[in-house]
Amino acid sequence: MLGKLTQSSVAQQNQQLTTARELITLLRNLGLVRSDADLAVQAYAFSAVVTGAAFVEQFLLDAGRVPLEAQADAVALLARRACEPDTPLDAATLRDVVAPAMIQMLEQACAFYEQQLRERLVAP
Repeated sequence: MLGKLTQSSVAQQNQQLTTARELITLLRNLGLVRSDADLAVQAYAFSAVVTGAAFVEQFLLDAGRVPLEAQADAVALLARRACEPDTPLDAATLRDVVAPAMIQMLEQACAFYEQQLRERLVAP
């Protein structure tokens, strides 16, 4: 049973990293994320920040806890320093290229998760 749990955990981590790589690649192609870092390292850092932010609260003592807004600020700071390009994109590129691409990605993600929910609701 422990072996299955470990395999499942490893598979989930690999899936998360694949998803992070795909997301980072998309964001790099759009110019939203710096491309001077190794993709695998950047995807790992992204996954580590997201996972750490999701689970750190349970390990903190009361003195180490911060309000939700401060948590969001901390994650944003890490993401900016690790991923943000040195030169921001101009407004026209954001409007004409980035916004449509992000909308399409989010619509695809919504459709995927809606399908997953439907399948789980129907499954025995």
